[in-house]
Amino acid sequence: MPTETKIAKINKIISKKPYKVKNGTYLFLKGVTDPTQTTENSVLGKIQEYIKKKPDVYNKLISIFSPVMVTPIYTKELRKFVSLYAKDKILINIGSGPGQLLNNVHIIEIDQFAFQGVDIVADATSLPIRSSSVDAVVSVAVLEHVERPDLVINEAYRVLKTNGSIFCYVPFIVGYHAAPNDYYRWTKNGLQQSFSKFKSVKIFVGAGPTSGMLWIVQEWLALVLSFGIPVIHDVLFIFLMVLFSPLKLLDIFLWKLPNAEKISSCFFVTGKK
Repeated sequence: MPTETKIAKINKIISKKPYKVKNGTYLFLKGVTDPTQTTENSVLGKIQEYIKKKPDVYNKLISIFSPVMVTPIYTKELRKFVSLYAKDKILINIGSGPGQLLNNVHIIEIDQFAFQGVDIVADATSLPIRSSSVDAVVSVAVLEHVERPDLVINEAYRVLKTNGSIFCYVPFIVGYHAAPNDYYRWTKNGLQQSFSKFKSVKIFVGAGPTSGMLWIVQEWLALVLSFGIPVIHDVLFIFLMVLFSPLKLLDIFLWKLPNAEKISSCFFVTGKK
């Protein structure tokens, strides 16, 4: 259940009444489907469905065994961003997924599915939030899963106050990962174009070259060694992900090299309205 302070913040920024409030979650989408659904009937998908029902466990396993390890600068800047805005100002997290961002109870979590911890269930391309009412927007690994990411960026710009800030993390070199769909990847130039509405735009490496390499190599090995059998592919991918996960620690050093951005796994961008 959201705190009284968070409820007051939500009521201050929403532009219309939700059709329903259930267990403290403001529902603006009717017929919300199972938040753990995937579009793939696979071993990997089934495991993901099950673990997503336990957000703390899911997020911990992702941080340990995922091929992607975020850079120290990403962690530092995200924590600084959240600490600056979450408590005393209004910070929304678009596409929060299961669990709370940095376990911070002050952030207004928004998703299209009613995951545990989500405060507002809404369409990210048409937010039920008043224009110029939000101090800051964060979005982590979401835009690739949206058919029209430009509309989500436009909505973030619309709801931000003048001089309000945005923090957005997107993939560059990562494998396909449906949640429930996967559409796009961004280069550094692509991010500059996508966020051209914003001022003071800065782009950083969010996850380094080893992370990008591991995801592709694991998928390639699982593809070759499974001989085209989907179940074997999924089991192999999980095994290889666990086996190779320590190698991503190399990115602690490699992300800072001058050419790392050419094959980095992810970027993050910051800017102001």
